[in-house]
Amino acid sequence: MNFQFSKERQFGYLYGSATEKYANRKIDIEIVGLNKQNYETRRIVIPIEIIAKAPPINRVEMNITNLNWVHLTDLGRVRNLKGIFTDELWQESADDLSIIFMESAIKFGARLPLKPQNREGVIVHLGSNANFSKRLMELNEEIKPLSKLTTCTFKKTKVQQIFQNAGFSIDWCAFKIISADDVISTMTTTNVPMNEEETSTPKNLWVG
Repeated sequence: MNFQFSKERQFGYLYGSATEKYANRKIDIEIVGLNKQNYETRRIVIPIEIIAKAPPINRVEMNITNLNWVHLTDLGRVRNLKGIFTDELWQESADDLSIIFMESAIKFGARLPLKPQNREGVIVHLGSNANFSKRLMELNEEIKPLSKLTTCTFKKTKVQQIFQNAGFSIDWCAFKIISADDVISTMTTTNVPMNEEETSTPKNLWVG
C-alpha cells in the first residue's frame, strides 16, 4: 500500500492493495498525524478487512499526461475513464472493469515538469476478465510501431478524440494491452521454467 501527500489539495492519500500474505484477514492501520505549527499529534486506528481477489486476466496500461495521480482520486474522473472503455472501446468489460494500478509517471522515469502548474502524468492500469474487443485489438495494431519510442505525445490515433472529449491526453507510446496468455507465451519462448500450477493459473502478473 502507498501513502502520498498532495500539496495541491493539502490531503494525504492511502491507496493500493495489501500483499498476498494479508489476504482474508482483518488488520488495523494506525495513522499518526503531526501538526507542524504546534507539534500536536493525533492518532487514529482504521480497521480493514482484506478479501482475496484473483488478478484480472487482461489489462490495459496507459500514461495520462495531463493529470497528476491525485486527480484520479476523483470518482467522476474514474467514471469518465472507465466509460471510455465500457461504452466505446471495450464494452465486454462492463461487468468487472476496475483500476488495478495507479502511480505518478515520475516514479517510472518521467521528468518533473519545469512549471509547477504543469502535470506530472499518471500511469494507470485497467483490468478485466473479459476478452479484448476487436476495436482494442485494432488500436493495438495501430500503435504497435510506436512501442520502440520513449514518448510520443505528438502522435494521434483513430480514437484520439474519444479520450480528448473526456479530458484525457494519452501518450500512445506507453499504451499497451496485455493478457495472461501473452505473459505465458513470453515466459515459454524465453525458456523460463514453469511448474504446472504457474501455467494454469498465472499469479502476480500485474503490479498493484
